[in-house]
Amino acid sequence: MRRAHRARSLDLMLFWSAFAALFALTLCALLRPLLAKGQSVGGGTARDVFAAQLTELEADRSRGVISDADAATARTELARRILRAGDEAAVLSASRRRAWITATLVAVFVPVFGAGAYFALGAPELGDQPLAARIAPIDPQRLAALVADAEERLAANPDDGEGWAASAPAFQQLRRFDDAAAAYARADDL
Repeated sequence: MRRAHRARSLDLMLFWSAFAALFALTLCALLRPLLAKGQSVGGGTARDVFAAQLTELEADRSRGVISDADAATARTELARRILRAGDEAAVLSASRRRAWITATLVAVFVPVFGAGAYFALGAPELGDQPLAARIAPIDPQRLAALVADAEERLAANPDDGEGWAASAPAFQQLRRFDDAAAAYARADDL
């Protein structure tokens, strides 16, 4: 009695450990794309890159590599990019916030729904049931009546290959082996 109780406790512990491990793996697979970091440009933000380009532009203008008019045009374009990068950062921040909200909802919904569905539909208290116990035997008289009906249909339609193939196992179960072999041969011919 004590050994059976201990074995049952061990089985339940293994079941729930496997359930927890599968749950953790599922959550990791679902949450990883949601929480993945976006790529940064050159180790910094886009705004930092554009600010560095603006500094280089001023250095090039002071050395005379670029004219004042070209430097002004380039400065204007870099200013636009810096403003656009600020807007993109705000959008990225809002997107990250939505990703965290979605990840939180997934992390809550999946276990609640999964556990609810398991406890509503599953039956952990049932032990293993052998196949023979789950398959109800067919009453021989009912099977004989079904086979007789099938024989009438096949006599009316002898070119029904599927009918012959379906009736052959029934002949075998009734131990009419010659009829079963003939039905298989007829199904094979058709």
